[in-house]
Amino acid sequence: MFAYDFMQNAFFASTFIAITTGVVGVFVTARNMAFLAHTLSEIGFAGAAFGVFIGIPPLDGMLLATMLSSVTVGRLSVQASRREASISAVSSLFVGLGILFLSLSSQSSSYATTILFGSIIGISVQDVWQLVGLAVFVLLTVFLGYRA
Repeated sequence: MFAYDFMQNAFFASTFIAITTGVVGVFVTARNMAFLAHTLSEIGFAGAAFGVFIGIPPLDGMLLATMLSSVTVGRLSVQASRREASISAVSSLFVGLGILFLSLSSQSSSYATTILFGSIIGISVQDVWQLVGLAVFVLLTVFLGYRA
């Protein structure tokens, strides 16, 4: 199975994804922020769709939207009593925005499922290197910012 380039790319990409999500998942669970983490994926979808709409790479749009909105959503949900309601409202808003941007762009509807769900066997060598760089950045940020 590893004789094929796409399988090698999928293996390397999924390995770095597993390491990164394993480390970050501990903090998400410990801080009881699983719903916020889910919302960030929907915000990422809207950012990727916006990137497609304005003609920039979807990954750049996703990263920009996720970074900006994670700080905003974190500030909205400081009080535990309001956290779920504010995250639900933001989640619904960004799913709608993602669908709006895709419908306004010239891409087909199959591109929406690619942005939403992806395809691990369709990842290229350049995508693997981008993913490795992002994983190293996230892991360094976590380890440098770690407090006991």
